[in-house]
Amino acid sequence: MEKRAFITGGTGGIGKALAHHYSKTHKIGVCGGSLEANEEFIAEHPTYEFFDWDVTKRSEGIDVLKSFCKDTNSLDKLIVCAGINDGKPHATDEVDFDRAEKIVSINIQGVLNSIEAAFPYLKKDSQIVVVSSAAALSGFPSAPAYVASKSAIMSLCESLSIRFLKRGIAVTCLMPGYIDTPLARATHPNLEKMPFVLTIDEALPYMTNAIDKRKARLIFPFGIKFIGLIFQLMPRWLFSKIYARIEDSSLTQTRGEA
Repeated sequence: MEKRAFITGGTGGIGKALAHHYSKTHKIGVCGGSLEANEEFIAEHPTYEFFDWDVTKRSEGIDVLKSFCKDTNSLDKLIVCAGINDGKPHATDEVDFDRAEKIVSINIQGVLNSIEAAFPYLKKDSQIVVVSSAAALSGFPSAPAYVASKSAIMSLCESLSIRFLKRGIAVTCLMPGYIDTPLARATHPNLEKMPFVLTIDEALPYMTNAIDKRKARLIFPFGIKFIGLIFQLMPRWLFSKIYARIEDSSLTQTRGEA
């Protein structure tokens, strides 16, 4: 029976790379923006099934997965990549609560909606893959809503990996550091100056290896994992002091005052 994989956020960045990789062995379904915005993508990938689905729309997702899985009534992989960040460089010490609401809606509720829609078709040996971030490891002040959403996803995946164990459904949480994608470039215009940056081609083997081995969690690359774990173990007063200084320097440079 033909294997099937559905990728949210599959039209760009990490999702697009994973869709291309698994298209060699799976029938691919994707969503990621509107039909009009993805005409070129659809033309370039005629074997994919494209769905115009906003992942914050719960009922739409149920209909989408029902349509994609109708022939086999099964789904081998759900890969959840749909997500957003602050969308622009951090230039103020204020919180954009409108953007924060959108981040939470897509990054958390969108994950839950995707899993709910796929769940009836996940059988023994199926797999849920969710893209979180190494930023989930500590409360970095530059993107509070984004960090909170990725931390929530990390915990959700850990809970579900145990909950679904008896069903034989694996849950894999991918937690990358900086990957050079348009989404990352939006908030970090000088991304190449960030530590341990990976291109998509460099990041892909990390991710596919973890998926294929059905790992519960992957934080990568090692340098980012090491720094993240150090921050986790650090006394919070020290972490706060260090990051307050980094934040002040970052804000000053972004405002053009340095």
